[in-house]
Amino acid sequence: MFCGFGVVFQHIESIDLITDCVRRVARTLGSGGGVGYLHFDTRPTGFAYRARRLVPDPLLPRAWRRGIRRTRRPADQLQMLIRAHGLTVIEHLRPGTEEHVFLV
Repeated sequence: MFCGFGVVFQHIESIDLITDCVRRVARTLGSGGGVGYLHFDTRPTGFAYRARRLVPDPLLPRAWRRGIRRTRRPADQLQMLIRAHGLTVIEHLRPGTEEHVFLV
């Protein structure tokens, strides 16, 4: 049986929540040959990005506030997290961008 779905992680700040979701994806896909489309923002974190994250939400435009803004993560750390839960990265789509997809 084929199982396929996509999950967008770029707006989730908690690495613990992401870890739990990846664990659930791995369990759902199991060994049935399913495919997952895991979407992250893997752009580098420059000075402006880090400074903006220190500003309180009420002072920021809505799109830059917690829960809406994108949280950037290093691709190598994400790949290790994905592998740690028994998933294999089949392909990377748009690596190093705000739309980096790990096809698992």
